Amino acid sequence: REANRLERWAGSEALEAVAGLRAAGTPVGAEENAFTRTRGEQAGEFSGSEDVMMQPIVQQEEISRATSYKRSPGVPPSYGPMLRTKSVGYELDKNEYRPAENVYDHSYDDPLLKRPRSMFPFRRALSSRREREKLLVFLILFLPLVMFTTFTPARAPGAVVSFGTQNAINRSSYSASELIKLHPQQRVGSLVTIPTLKQLRLAEWSKLAETDGMHPKHSIVAACKDRVNDLARTLPTWLQAVGTHGEVIIVDWSSLGSSVRELVEAINDPRILFVSVLNEHEWVLSRAYNVGFRFASGDVVLKLDCDTAIDPAFFQLNSVTGKDFFYRRVPYKMARTDNEKHLTGTLMLPREHLVSVHGYDERIVLYGFEDTELIERLQEVAGLQERAINLETIQHLPLKGRTNTASRMYSTQLNSILLKSQRSWAQAWSTQQTLVDVVVVSPKGFSANAILTTRTKSLSQCVSEESRREAESLAYGRVLHDAFHIPWETISKLEGHPDDLMLSLEQHLESRNQGHSPGAIYAEVSGSAAERLLGLSSLMALSRRFSKMLFVSWDRDSYDESGNLVTSGEDDSLANYLDLESSSGHGSSARLFFSLKSLACKDDLTACTQSDRLYESFVHGGNEVIDEQLVTDVLSGKVRGKHSVVLRLRGELKYVSAEEKRSALFNMVPAGYAAAEFENVLDIANRAGLYIGEKLLGGHIHSMNKSLTERKQDGTKFIVVGGERLTVKAFRSSLTPELPDTWEEFETATAVVKREFVELLMLTRARELHHYGRCSSAVLNLLYIMDSKRGDDGSTI
Repeated sequence: REANRLERWAGSEALEAVAGLRAAGTPVGAEENAFTRTRGEQAGEFSGSEDVMMQPIVQQEEISRATSYKRSPGVPPSYGPMLRTKSVGYELDKNEYRPAENVYDHSYDDPLLKRPRSMFPFRRALSSRREREKLLVFLILFLPLVMFTTFTPARAPGAVVSFGTQNAINRSSYSASELIKLHPQQRVGSLVTIPTLKQLRLAEWSKLAETDGMHPKHSIVAACKDRVNDLARTLPTWLQAVGTHGEVIIVDWSSLGSSVRELVEAINDPRILFVSVLNEHEWVLSRAYNVGFRFASGDVVLKLDCDTAIDPAFFQLNSVTGKDFFYRRVPYKMARTDNEKHLTGTLMLPREHLVSVHGYDERIVLYGFEDTELIERLQEVAGLQERAINLETIQHLPLKGRTNTASRMYSTQLNSILLKSQRSWAQAWSTQQTLVDVVVVSPKGFSANAILTTRTKSLSQCVSEESRREAESLAYGRVLHDAFHIPWETISKLEGHPDDLMLSLEQHLESRNQGHSPGAIYAEVSGSAAERLLGLSSLMALSRRFSKMLFVSWDRDSYDESGNLVTSGEDDSLANYLDLESSSGHGSSARLFFSLKSLACKDDLTACTQSDRLYESFVHGGNEVIDEQLVTDVLSGKVRGKHSVVLRLRGELKYVSAEEKRSALFNMVPAGYAAAEFENVLDIANRAGLYIGEKLLGGHIHSMNKSLTERKQDGTKFIVVGGERLTVKAFRSSLTPELPDTWEEFETATAVVKREFVELLMLTRARELHHYGRCSSAVLNLLYIMDSKRGDDGSTI
């Protein structure tokens, strides 16, 4: 071991030179010169320990150092001991030459110990065999990867490549030639690329006698999720149309059951390629069809929905070749029926052009606008022209159930708005395209499983939160204005989420097909609490009678029962009193009532018509004085071109019956302030309601108190309200001591109209009603509707 260390320090040539000089009896000086010359040529570091085997060499080194620094060889140098390292082979650490304390270490000036760093800096690192073996292993393992990464040419931006390009994530365990040579049963379970699977299918395709060894001319691509019943009716028509020189690609987008696979296996046709995409919970049309397009091998691709059937002569009557510069589709304007409008997503074009624009924009994950966006790129990027598909050769199966028209219109508008701020898919696809891993299921490559290894960000994820909210608001507005004819002013003043209004309007759209005319009621209620309650009950009854949407606002100017203005301009809303959604009634199929922050055009429609042409179909019904006959004629559809009315109501509508108003009052559901006060009055439906008016004489009050006290002793519970606050407070203290006294707090915290509105609304829930004293006409009309009994002096109740 010591000899090995000595060899590493001085080198074999130096050892041989010193040994030769000693054997020949050469003087020490000559031996020193030989050693020094060889040591300098090696340019190594000193290593080892001072033991017996090293004594001759150490002595020669001391003589050399003493000569260099002009000192006697018998005087030992002053430097610290050398430390043995713990590393394998006992290699020295970088701090091993440490000088003694307060003593100059001449070894740092010794030319024999200076490392020639500029000549070979890795000399020390490679001083052992073990380190050289490590370097060799590193070079063998990592150098090929570095060379591959460095010299692999990058794809130019915007380059046209085929779908399913092999890459680091989507790579095959077998090449196409290796996969074809395998025994069919050995192919099952192989991880392959889409081009490899396509070559396997073409190889198996050429073995079929009926194909004459030709590759497919037409490729029908369809994607579906749990649509087995529709597919069972349409798939036979596709196979009949493609003939012997076509193929059908079916993409099953993670259906819940195996019914789609079982259907395809039962048909057992080699022209069908069944691709099952696994682990996808949400239906995304753009990604599903792009997967299918990648598997297509025909010169011409026909994209169909799973509920679309075609004629056997479809390809003959709608000719497209791989060299044509046009595409075929069903334009929306050509649809003769509502059912044919669902055919607008059908597309037929040369596959080369479909690849050149990279298929659908996979950032579109919601329904709508993906077909329109693809058509725009086919025209602008690929330079194709449009031709129509013969409607006699294609048929859409009738739809069952609701089609969610409003939701689809909204998502279409949202996609259109968000795409305006994004790069075209023709440029963005190279970094955002979804990648797919494919596993062979059928020995001949006619069935495969696919897993999406990467997913493109959706449009909503590509924009900021603020931009997304603005886009959603604009999308809702477009649908409500353009499709359901709601003015922009109404949309901007709507309280609550516009999605509730949109879904309710969708149900009305379906009812319109059953004979109901379009239109709505836009109104503002004003006046005292009783006048507002009467106005609301009249409007709600009118809305139910004609099945019209009601948009109602709460006038900010409030009045007491005497007609005096008590508040002006206070920020208030009808939503603080009533839950309009629940007040629509259990028998209504959709929500009818919606609250507005304020009503536009309540005085005149001229200015509104200039800003929004929808107001041309509106009629102003009156400002407090209502032309009831005109309102009735418009809502019943008797006035041509007019469907909606705008009116400002103070009090009730005379031609609405008391029974209709009573039903509307019973269906009103309290909310906000009203709901909080209703919670304080327990078992209100079993209480007797008392309304205390003004101008009560002392004798009347005494008689009332006596009679009501007797009723209380008999077990009758009361609820006392009214305009005479001192009298009401006195009767409450004697008749309803069990109820919490929160009315004073309620009165000081809110306006008088709010308190009176809640009190009158409570009376509508009482078992029986009685009123005393002088009441306003609005209160009397409300009590009359609720079958209230008048007690003059309290002797009978």
